[in-house]
Amino acid sequence: MKKSVLPELEKLKLRNDKLESEQKVLSRLLAERLKEQSCLHAITRLSEQDISMEDLLTQAVQLIPAGFQYPERTGAEISSGGKSYRTANYKDSGPDLTVKHICSNQRPIQIKVVVRAQNHPDIEDPFLTEESQLLHSIIRTLCLSIDRKHKETEKEALHKHNELLLDSISEGLCGMNMEGRCTFINEAALRMLGYEREDCLGANMHELVHSKKKNGAIYPQSECPIFLSKDDFAGCRVNSEVFWKADGSSLDVEYASVPVIDEGTIVGVVVTFKDITIKKRNEEKIRFQAHLLDQIGEAVIATDLDGKITHWNKAAQKLYGWTSEEIMGRNIIDITPDGSSKKQAAEIMTLLKKGKKWSDEFLVKRKDGTTFPAMVTNTPVTGNNGDLIGIVGVSSDLSERKQAERVLSESLKEKEILLAEVHHRVKNNLAVISSLLTLQAESLTDEGLIDIFEQSVSRIQTMALIHEMLYRSESFATIDIEKYLKRMIPPIIGSFNMFGMEIDIDYEAKGIHLDVQTAIPCGMIINELISNAHKHAFIGRDEGNVNIEFTKTGDRHTLTVRDDGVGLPPDFLTGDHPSLGLIIVQELTDQIGGTLQVNENNGTEFVITFTLEQSP
Repeated sequence: MKKSVLPELEKLKLRNDKLESEQKVLSRLLAERLKEQSCLHAITRLSEQDISMEDLLTQAVQLIPAGFQYPERTGAEISSGGKSYRTANYKDSGPDLTVKHICSNQRPIQIKVVVRAQNHPDIEDPFLTEESQLLHSIIRTLCLSIDRKHKETEKEALHKHNELLLDSISEGLCGMNMEGRCTFINEAALRMLGYEREDCLGANMHELVHSKKKNGAIYPQSECPIFLSKDDFAGCRVNSEVFWKADGSSLDVEYASVPVIDEGTIVGVVVTFKDITIKKRNEEKIRFQAHLLDQIGEAVIATDLDGKITHWNKAAQKLYGWTSEEIMGRNIIDITPDGSSKKQAAEIMTLLKKGKKWSDEFLVKRKDGTTFPAMVTNTPVTGNNGDLIGIVGVSSDLSERKQAERVLSESLKEKEILLAEVHHRVKNNLAVISSLLTLQAESLTDEGLIDIFEQSVSRIQTMALIHEMLYRSESFATIDIEKYLKRMIPPIIGSFNMFGMEIDIDYEAKGIHLDVQTAIPCGMIINELISNAHKHAFIGRDEGNVNIEFTKTGDRHTLTVRDDGVGLPPDFLTGDHPSLGLIIVQELTDQIGGTLQVNENNGTEFVITFTLEQSP
């Protein structure tokens, strides 16, 4: 019996040892699988954390050795994006296991595990098949995480880029949900409204900035075009309203509300707005200027460079017949008659486009087709940068003025004829008187009386010559003294020659023109002084010289008559009975408001100075 039991026990023992050995192997294999699963689980949890890619790979490489059968002898390296992440004990020598993968963004990644087997002869197989599978699972997990983080980074970058774009827009921009609460607002909107971003996000924007009208009255949200546009796919646009700023002041704005549509459903609205304060001021200024232009009695018309009418005041409406509503936007050529006027209008526009002003008479037409002459002044208008931006024309009807000019011209012509006739008759009457005096002198025998009569005739002829020249002149306003002397002097010299005296009279009066009231006295003064020289300057001589000089400086005139005779008698000026000629000279000098000065130096010199107001 003992012999039969022992073999059975031996068998049982062997079987038990075998089972124990298999159990140990299974236990070791289970432990390895647990390590692998723990490693993969730890890396999976790590990849789900909100950390950077840099931190993910730095931490993940430290977890890899724990999943291998010889963790203390295992080093790991992850290479991605040109960078390497290693464990502290990693050395690039010994048995290694390497896996590679390409992420969806074409970014390659490699994991390399190295086991230090040197001086460890007990290590027969450094890597298990499951460890290779583990490494492939790790690299796939990391790739998924890298792809996700890459997409998140791209999404975040795109979001940031969009924010920057929206913040760079000069117009205010605000997004709102269906309740009217702010989901986004850009920098321009915050700057214009004076709010901080946190004041707006989540706030009811109607209550915050749009709850009152410009006059201070309550603006119900149910009437607000922005609020109503959330149910209207067309949205809305408002040209002028007010938003209320953080400091309580109002802001003039124009805005548009556009619905945000997701799969056919409106989920909110986007409001864009801009500050129109300056625009409204400019509009008010333009209205004021237009009002001022409407007060002007002359037609004021503005056009762009193509001739399109941009302004038409009330005077233009009255003058041409078109209302501003009828004419605005039409071409200026529409009020230009056909023919030469249209050709001239094109030439004028060419001139104006060169920056030159044009002013002249121009034929225009009314709405009813009738034409009339107008005085037109066209001026080019430039902008702040100096570029030509338009044309402004001022025009007035010349019809009445031209009619008045025709009447005045006819009346003036009649008066000129009448005045010429007056001068002619005065000249004739003076000639009759002169002839009568001459006839009377012929019957006299007393030399003294004859001399008196002859002097009177000379004085009358001097006056008559003025009227004759005015009668024959084209202008009755002034007498050319140089021409007058040219007519006056020769007869006087001829009369002197009759008495056997050769007296040379020269004169200079260039540029001297006097009116009738001054020319007659000056002519008589010259006549008296020449006669005086003839009687008194050349006693005992049969020849002599008389010089007449008429000059002016500004409005000051100087008449000088000098001779080279014997001079005046001692009592000529101071005697009790001065000559009639000198009395006449003094009286005529006083008549023209002048002064008389007598000088003696190698003869006698009479200087008469007087002032005349210059013609404007």
